[in-house]
Amino acid sequence: MLTASLKIRDIVILSSCAALLAGCGKNIKTGKAAGIFAPDQYQRLAEKISEGHIYLSNTKVAVLPFSYIDNRASNDGAVVSERLLTRIMNVKKLEVVERGLLEKVLAELKLQHSGAIDKSSIKDIGKIIGVEAVVTGTLTRHRDGRIEINARLIKTESAAVLSAAAETITPEWETAGPASPAAWTRPVAPATWTKPAPPAASSGINALLAPAKRPGCPRGMAAYWNFDENGGTTAHDAFGMSDARLVDGPAWTPAGKVGGALLFDGSNDRGDYLDAGDNLDLSAGGFTLMAWVYPADFTYERGNIKDNTRTIVAAFDSNMNRGYMFTIKDGRLAYYSGTCSTGAALTLNKWQHAAVTVTRAAGGMSDYVLYLDGKFAGSGSKPAFVKIQPTSIGVYQPHTVGVSHFKGALDEVAVYNRVLSENEIDGLYKKGLAGKGYCARP
Repeated sequence: MLTASLKIRDIVILSSCAALLAGCGKNIKTGKAAGIFAPDQYQRLAEKISEGHIYLSNTKVAVLPFSYIDNRASNDGAVVSERLLTRIMNVKKLEVVERGLLEKVLAELKLQHSGAIDKSSIKDIGKIIGVEAVVTGTLTRHRDGRIEINARLIKTESAAVLSAAAETITPEWETAGPASPAAWTRPVAPATWTKPAPPAASSGINALLAPAKRPGCPRGMAAYWNFDENGGTTAHDAFGMSDARLVDGPAWTPAGKVGGALLFDGSNDRGDYLDAGDNLDLSAGGFTLMAWVYPADFTYERGNIKDNTRTIVAAFDSNMNRGYMFTIKDGRLAYYSGTCSTGAALTLNKWQHAAVTVTRAAGGMSDYVLYLDGKFAGSGSKPAFVKIQPTSIGVYQPHTVGVSHFKGALDEVAVYNRVLSENEIDGLYKKGLAGKGYCARP
């Protein structure tokens, strides 16, 4: 049970808050996602990717070379592809195209060494080889020398993602580098880490793996993190281009409301949150935020200042009092933009669906409506916000002070660039009750 999972983490609360939020956390962690050095990460990738076979009438697939997200030249992608191919064959849910035939086709399409595999190229590969889907993905080199693999099973005709998985491996085929994990250097702390610029829209597989639109999703969806990866350091945006970086240890759990989820320990420093980058800008019009939340604690304090705010999603700078926060305040659903207002009360250690819609109004104001489990939970009017911070999940203002961390579990976090109706929100809530995500399966 999820409650037990939270207890096993042996959470020690060192809460914090900012004086600005009055009225409206780093600790020792155990039970982190420890599978990173497990015997065979490729097998886990293969098993998760192979789950997509249920959406195929023809289970023959081609396993394409992987490429680095920064487009660096390397043979690492070929090594990863070959090892994953072998494991997929062992799982026996997908039939793999013979490597020699694939190499010949890639050479004819002049894709053998370019790595420029995009939607059009995948469609051509599907027609020539006669496969309904391909397995491909990206690599990210960490500062400690390890490689993060993000793999996806993609339909050749529509480019729909059927299944996805992520693992981090040690490139033991390299002769240089540290000999053991104990000798590795911890990556640079989030405070000094510079997020790389997103790839151009035409940059091959990197753009394809974060498609601008996905069939079967609600109208107006801008980002959707379903947290079903069950591993890795990236929570993929299943709809758009806002993949979120896990910072300092949110732990994957299979016990989400819909599939997997992420556990947050509520620490009082800049860690234990998700950085979703700068792609989302909701400051120009109405929008909707929603998530399945499983709060484990409502209290939050630092020293003599008591705040009791737990952040769900935010893009906020307290120094300039600009941005928004969708939070739980004193155990109640809350929305902050200039001032904080609360709505209906939540329950500890229980999955609940939280949502807020914000509509631009006259006079520099905006009207907000809160929803809990698909029903009206409060409303009011706030100053319209100006976005000057990246989007974060589980904390607000992580790049400066980083406070009001969420404690518990989050699942199915989504952002829409329009105001959803109460009926729409209730419908998405009921989909979750039935174990279904916001988007229909491709």
